Amino acid sequence: MGSEQNDDSESSGLERDSAANGPEERASDEEVSDHESARQDSDEDLADHESAHQEPAAEDAVAEEPAGDTGASSTDSAPGSTEPSAVTDEEQTWGVLVHASALAGLAIPFGNVLAPLLLWLVKKDESEFVDASGTEAINFQLTWTLLLLGASLTILVGVGLLIVPVIAVAWLVLVVLATIRASEREVYDYPLTIDFVN
Repeated sequence: MGSEQNDDSESSGLERDSAANGPEERASDEEVSDHESARQDSDEDLADHESAHQEPAAEDAVAEEPAGDTGASSTDSAPGSTEPSAVTDEEQTWGVLVHASALAGLAIPFGNVLAPLLLWLVKKDESEFVDASGTEAINFQLTWTLLLLGASLTILVGVGLLIVPVIAVAWLVLVVLATIRASEREVYDYPLTIDFVN
């Protein structure tokens, strides 16, 4: 019985302590609950703020797309070249031949002008790509033929011995480069060229 009294006194002591601490514990529980709800509110505000910033960014990305874009990807072409629309395989072949035919000038006098001229005259009305490539090739060949003839005259003075080989190598490199660009379906814009033919 003595142990029962002890238990009763301990339990009554605990009840008194909890009664005395009850308002404090309840207040701290309310503070914790207030802090948790405030944190949830701030998390929601942060989420709303982030979504508000993401929506204009998405609208900006849509606004940056060109209005007339049909889904075709644009490619960056090298300086000195233009890219016509939808070049067929046949047009590509003729474009390559127009530029490469200038190499006939290595075997036939003035073949570098005559061969591209003949191919251009035959195909210029059938293809915009061949017309543009042929025009560029003919203008280049005429300009550089005149340049080479002028440099050849300076051989008599001795300066031409240096100038003629430089012009010949530059001519060859540019013809090969134009042929490669035509194989990539690009119209090559030759440098240092006078527009004799439009």
